[in-house]
Amino acid sequence: MSKDKDIRFISTDTRQTKAEQDAVMGAGELMTVTPEQVMEFAKMARERKIGFDLVAKKKMTRERALRIKELRATLSWRGVAGITFLEWDNIEPNDEWYPETNQLMGMALCEAAAALLQENSEAYPWQATT
Repeated sequence: MSKDKDIRFISTDTRQTKAEQDAVMGAGELMTVTPEQVMEFAKMARERKIGFDLVAKKKMTRERALRIKELRATLSWRGVAGITFLEWDNIEPNDEWYPETNQLMGMALCEAAAALLQENSEAYPWQATT
């Protein structure tokens, strides 16, 4: 790819802000990865998500689920995770919620909240419509 061309960041989260995209992209440098590295990254993400699922389910209450639903109406998964991290007072070091705006944690929070509210986490308002 030519350095003169614009680099586009692709995300399935349509509520992601430009600032979030810039934070993920850093200086805009792209790295080349092999198919094996992609598979390793996917394995690491899957394991991390399982841990986040456990934390989200353990700490979820009806009040928290309603708040997360309210947040998700306008925020990305990263936004939901960041605000929730600030609002919840029982985050423990062994929860490994880092960074506070971790996209996988935002997804876990939304899924746990939707389940507690007996809603479909794959439908609006949990997923943005395009």
